[in-house]
Amino acid sequence: MFSRKLTYAAAVLAAVSVGGIPAVAATTGASKHGGTAKSKTQAKAKTKTGPRGQAGKNGKNGKDGKNGKNGKDGKDGSTGAAGAAGPAGANGAAGTVGPAGASFARTVIVSPTGGSALANGTLLVHAVDSISGEGASNPWLVWVEPGSYDLGSAELTLPSYVDLQGSGQDTTKIAGEGAGVVNAATNTEIRELSVSDVDASGSATAIETGGGLRDVSASATIGAGAPSGSSATAVLAENASMPLVDVTASASTPAANEFAYAIDSRGAVQIDGGSYLASGSQATSTAAGLYAEAGANVSDATLEANGTANSYQVDVAGGEVDVIASTLSGGGELDVASGAVLRIGGSLIPGAIIDAGATVACPDDWLPDWTTASTAC
Repeated sequence: MFSRKLTYAAAVLAAVSVGGIPAVAATTGASKHGGTAKSKTQAKAKTKTGPRGQAGKNGKNGKDGKNGKNGKDGKDGSTGAAGAAGPAGANGAAGTVGPAGASFARTVIVSPTGGSALANGTLLVHAVDSISGEGASNPWLVWVEPGSYDLGSAELTLPSYVDLQGSGQDTTKIAGEGAGVVNAATNTEIRELSVSDVDASGSATAIETGGGLRDVSASATIGAGAPSGSSATAVLAENASMPLVDVTASASTPAANEFAYAIDSRGAVQIDGGSYLASGSQATSTAAGLYAEAGANVSDATLEANGTANSYQVDVAGGEVDVIASTLSGGGELDVASGAVLRIGGSLIPGAIIDAGATVACPDDWLPDWTTASTAC
């Protein structure tokens, strides 16, 4: 019996040893109760793990393949023809109304837009004719831009309370070829322009006025074919209600038995400054710087006449004429009709009187040679 148990134990140990694990012997015996006794300590097989080996090196990454070359861009195609225009869009909303522009209530502007001097002259005549309702409480102004305005044989007529203003004597020029060019009523002033009248077949008057002139140039000339007795008058002052200030007036005639008057005064006229020249080329013609038919008052002006045997700086046909601080020059003389009066003071005078029957006084005047004139000139 005992030998059988040993044999069994030896067999178990042998089996365990074969697996490489040492066997632990346990004493087995019968329990107190006659059963087989278990071993107090059971043998446990332990597997020991060896130390971890070093990690292997990572393998090298493979090289990236080369990128292929980009293909060339294709050329742009030509622009196609423009398409048809689309329909017009709807009108936008109206904008706000702007402020009112400048306007003139009683001023007419005349511009040289006719295309020729004659056409411009027609525009000027129509502009004056378009005015209505003028009066002392409703005066008007015709303002003429720089340019040439030829009236031909027509005459520009200015009603009372309508002034005519240019843009300067050298820039606004009105011309005519008839008996008269500008005819202005009383209470009317012409200023800052020039007026000329050249009439080959008869008398010529540049300006006839019942009003006044200021900074104006006026000239009148008649031709050799004008009939005997014709006259060239630069300014005809007919009962002028306003003064003539800084006027340059000239009149000339080339034929015999004709008359040239720089200014013809019919009614008392006030002349302040300016220059008045009359000339003729024939012995039998007459020239007068001032031809006074009914009196005049002259201050600080130049009165001149020459070119003919009948040349007079002042020719007084009637009324009373006073000349103060002025210059009377040229080859002419003073002609004062019987019953008329001429008074000159503080002026240069020619020192020759034609009509001894007239009243002539020249106090404090001097002659061309700067000697003092006698009281009776």
